[in-house]
Amino acid sequence: MFSSVITACEKEELAAQPQSSSQATSPTAPPGAKAIKVNSSPGENSHEYRDCFIEIDKVEAFTQSQGWIIIRDEDQTINLTQANLDAAAMIATMPDTTFDRIEKIRLTFGDNNFLTSENGDHLQMALANSNELLIEVDREGISQESEIILHFDLNQALSQQAGAFIFDPVIDQLEDPETGISGSVSGTAQALISLDSDHASYQTFLTADGQFMIRDIEEGSYRLLIQPLLSGLNDLQAKIINVVVVDGRITSTGHISFN
Repeated sequence: MFSSVITACEKEELAAQPQSSSQATSPTAPPGAKAIKVNSSPGENSHEYRDCFIEIDKVEAFTQSQGWIIIRDEDQTINLTQANLDAAAMIATMPDTTFDRIEKIRLTFGDNNFLTSENGDHLQMALANSNELLIEVDREGISQESEIILHFDLNQALSQQAGAFIFDPVIDQLEDPETGISGSVSGTAQALISLDSDHASYQTFLTADGQFMIRDIEEGSYRLLIQPLLSGLNDLQAKIINVVVVDGRITSTGHISFN
């Protein structure tokens, strides 16, 4: 368990460096089809593993006219760690007519879910509850989109019980994945990233290679707090950055160093 210590705060003004989200590298659906994709945000225990693999056996979609239909019925293993930040792993595609009417998505997980350690060892993950997960689709504006991105929150999904990892999927649909912030941090193995304004609050943690991204953010001015999470050390300072989030862009905060 980490304990956080803030000895002082360094405050910086960020000159926004917007990066068009169209520059993001992400798999695309075949012509005439639209996609369901997954991505993730890391958890505070992400320093304990290198990769997080989940097995999805089946993807189904529900529409009022068709009921439940299978849109992919073959095992696939997804590395959620690689599907974080800008990337997103495509798990299924469907015709426009189905996509435009979709109301629910159901994922069926397999049994081969595991983490890998830094030396490559497999650490088995057990599903906490049912192997099926139902996601309600937000219909607003979906006909103008080319994909649905399902976001796995690994901070809430992963836990440890008696030394074993438990996976309890926590998934949200990203309504505006093209608006957000990204950056990198060095000098601390782990940090809590908090983005706050008078109207909204968001949090994530660093990936294993010191990156972070928060997507689906309302445009506006925010305070970004980078708070190192350490055990027994108190010589690192939290850093505060003022950042402006612009609709339709991923704003880069640049590199933030604690060295």
